[in-house]
Amino acid sequence: MRPAHSRRRQSVRQASGRNVARHHGRKLLAEARERLLARIIEIDAVRQRVARATAVTNAAYDRQRQLEDALCLQQTQFEELERSQSKLAEATKVLLQRFRDRERAVVVAEKKI
Repeated sequence: MRPAHSRRRQSVRQASGRNVARHHGRKLLAEARERLLARIIEIDAVRQRVARATAVTNAAYDRQRQLEDALCLQQTQFEELERSQSKLAEATKVLLQRFRDRERAVVVAEKKI
């Protein structure tokens, strides 16, 4: 049998080894928690950037739709103006032709007189 002091030393060594293992385990756990917390903070920052980017994208999309609607309205107004101009040009041409016809009729009538 081993002497009592030898058994105590072995028991102390084992306890000391368990304490070292526990300390090492706690240290690893603390480091893992720190890394996890850092990762959570990083993910939160990314989510915030994504939310801001989404808001900017939505605002840009809304502005694009407003501009497209305004362009469509202006194109419609332009087409209406083109039609009006065309009608006015045709009416002016008809009016000018009538004026010329009347001028000729006046000249013919004056010759007969």
